[in-house]
Amino acid sequence: MRHSLLSRFKGGFLGQLIGEYVLSNYPGQERDLVKGRNINTSITESLINYGMIKWEGLCSSKEPVNSSELALATLPIALFFYETPDLLSEVLQSCAERYNLKAGEILFLWSNIISLALLEQLDPTRLIPQILNLETSQTLSLKPQLEQVQKFVSSGTGLEEVVSHFSRQYPQSQTSIALALYCFSCTPEDFRLCVLRAMRTGFESAKTVAAITGVLAGVYNSVSGIPIPWRLQCRTEKTAILASLQAERLFAVWSGVYDPHNVKISPLCCIY
Repeated sequence: MRHSLLSRFKGGFLGQLIGEYVLSNYPGQERDLVKGRNINTSITESLINYGMIKWEGLCSSKEPVNSSELALATLPIALFFYETPDLLSEVLQSCAERYNLKAGEILFLWSNIISLALLEQLDPTRLIPQILNLETSQTLSLKPQLEQVQKFVSSGTGLEEVVSHFSRQYPQSQTSIALALYCFSCTPEDFRLCVLRAMRTGFESAKTVAAITGVLAGVYNSVSGIPIPWRLQCRTEKTAILASLQAERLFAVWSGVYDPHNVKISPLCCIY
């Protein structure tokens, strides 16, 4: 196994936060992901405490959560149920019915990508064909975007041209997943470059693109692939400290530990 599952769990959790934080000091990026973050935290705590999701106890939203933010919110679901595709589909459907019924296809696509990474079956050079060949992806409304991403990656098209194309063809709110897949697929082994390129997409949703890219690069490269300065910053951020702890406890429950709150997991590396 290239990386431990715990390291991948933590890489996904911290990758998302870093994707959000990297943009926090840049002017013009005012979009807030708090709503999705709260859902993410509620889902994670439910899985840790009960080994399942008790929907009646989760935070609800008066307005639908957009598809990309809901994908980020369901990261703990994708991690926890990655080995049981039927159960994963059932849980994601329940999530879509609660927060955004139109997001179902994107959630299935997203969770399948995470599963491929955890199973070490994700091939960055063929990621788009891999996910388009999945049974649940045959009728995806995202298919034209994904096929275009594959063409851009294969031809080495630059970021500026890619952003220009998507800004002309689609509403900004519908392109976050496609742009994140482009940023990840171009430099999959380089977490820092993936996230920084996502930051430069320039859309109002750039923070969402960076967070999605951070998850992909974090799960694929594990926490050890995150640059040391960013890992050091995570050690001083309360939200990142909580995310790291949640990732450890979620992994403990997934592993079959009865009381994850009293489990101390040996460090994976010197710096988290």
